Amino acid sequence: MPALDLWNLASQLKSNDYRWVDLTHTLSCDTPHWFGFKPFESTKLFDYLPGTPEDMLAPMRCFQYSVASQYGTHVDAPRHFHVEGRSLGEIEPIEFMHPLCVIDKHEECAANPDFILTIEDLKAWEDEHGRIPEDAFVAFRSDWSKLADLENKDEDG
Repeated sequence: MPALDLWNLASQLKSNDYRWVDLTHTLSCDTPHWFGFKPFESTKLFDYLPGTPEDMLAPMRCFQYSVASQYGTHVDAPRHFHVEGRSLGEIEPIEFMHPLCVIDKHEECAANPDFILTIEDLKAWEDEHGRIPEDAFVAFRSDWSKLADLENKDEDG
């Protein structure tokens, strides 16, 4: 019988001993994005629902999307910023597994849309929760994605 260590670990990780955090946003016209990108577009190509035009009728639902590669929740590969950096295809999946530390400042961001996270904020988080582990993924919760105006332009453009 094969070792079931991986399945036992998966079962343990799915238990109430752990909390899973979804950092994604639904991809849509409302997805947060940099104002320089064209808006997300979605075109239905095929559908199975009654009333679907004959030339689109198929046994499945299928959409074509047009979206900038840096749109919404995503991972920026080093190559995005530096010509000699690694592309996403050169980064091994295991390199994306890290302890997660969420610095929650959504209330401060609601009170001040120009809030800037500081070193002092990180030190205060560590005072409350302990030292941020080496190799951790540190996420800043702002809730800016819930704003009505996701382009978040101000008088400076």
